[in-house]
Amino acid sequence: MKAISKLLLSATLLSLFFSSCSDDDPVDVPVAPAGNIIATVGGTPWEASGVAIINNNFISVGGQSGGKTVQVTIFKDDVVGTYEVKGIGALTTYTPEAMVAYETSGSYASASIYFDNTVAVGSVTITEIDEVTKTVSGTFHSKVKSFTDET
Repeated sequence: MKAISKLLLSATLLSLFFSSCSDDDPVDVPVAPAGNIIATVGGTPWEASGVAIINNNFISVGGQSGGKTVQVTIFKDDVVGTYEVKGIGALTTYTPEAMVAYETSGSYASASIYFDNTVAVGSVTITEIDEVTKTVSGTFHSKVKSFTDET
């Protein structure tokens, strides 16, 4: 009986030792070269020369390449932090913390602001603002949709 108990205990401990959660694995976040913005749009990598504007309570980072434009804007602060991306819905006086816009040549812009303001559709995280090198670093993810339809 003791041998079976020890065997079960050993098997349990080994299974705990060798099991792991995929959420614990580090996420490989790509790093854009200085002065560039990178994104994955519809599963396809995209890169462009980037421009950043930092003003009172406002940061906007964007780029254009290959007929595509991506813009990420924070309306709340101009400091390091994480900002929620929501739409504005029918509330035209509501300003979200952050928004993401995407446009291709010859089409209307798709943006996070066209969603309802009750549900977050993404986030923007600013990890560093370097005034000396004049760079803004961080990550973003968001859903966008066209104002002309529900896609």
